Amino acid sequence: MATKVEQAPQVIRILLDPTSREVRPSVILNNPAKIDYLMSIFDPQGKLNQVVVNILKVPPLTVNTNQLLIKADLLFEMYHHRFRSHIKRRVKVSQQSHWCFSFAMTNLAVCAAWKVIVQHLKNDISCLDESECLLANPGDNQYLLCANVELTLFGCYLTHCTNKEVFIRSGSAMGDGGFGGRLKQHFNRAKSDRNIDNSRFYQWYPDSESVYAKSNMKDGLYGYLDVFVGIGFSNELVSIDLFSKDYDDGGVFIYTEEQKAAI
Repeated sequence: MATKVEQAPQVIRILLDPTSREVRPSVILNNPAKIDYLMSIFDPQGKLNQVVVNILKVPPLTVNTNQLLIKADLLFEMYHHRFRSHIKRRVKVSQQSHWCFSFAMTNLAVCAAWKVIVQHLKNDISCLDESECLLANPGDNQYLLCANVELTLFGCYLTHCTNKEVFIRSGSAMGDGGFGGRLKQHFNRAKSDRNIDNSRFYQWYPDSESVYAKSNMKDGLYGYLDVFVGIGFSNELVSIDLFSKDYDDGGVFIYTEEQKAAI
């Protein structure tokens, strides 16, 4: 009779600095200077809806303001859980101790604060489990479309299917060409009749010119997709060291000296 062999649970090897400082998003949102700093980095042209910004920056504390702060801190906790789950499921154990993961974990409050400011979230995220999307559908100018000048930005982009009215994936653009360069790569792959790495994205959303467009396995066509800016920034901001200013020095990000040097 075969003996059952128990496997040890996988350990997530995110190495956090023991002296790291935690800042909750509600603290960031309670500070008008921090809000201005966030807007100067991620919306320097002032294109996004300013309603939430105006509510947060006008004292005294109101019911609406308090609800936004509670939502931001709840999102922060959900991000922590989802981030650890993502690392465990999607990142090789040998790579889990990379400094970028500890930096990201330390600064999840910035992401949570920004998502509340620009109203990217569904109304009641407390009802959503880990498998469900937190993002509200596009509307009311709370998302920037990856078009025109936004194509030159770098950061995170969000792909939305207009037919199903759901977000179907997210991605990042950090190489040459910014969002525009990355989306050009996606378009060329979607048109191709070859899928050499068996990417599910191009099988599920091929361009109408691709042989995959005839497949019954597709979820839609590439032409059904709109791409929005999740968090975007320009090379100009990086060049003037906006990102390197520590939270205690007036910035919004928290760094160790090693992380600042690596970045």
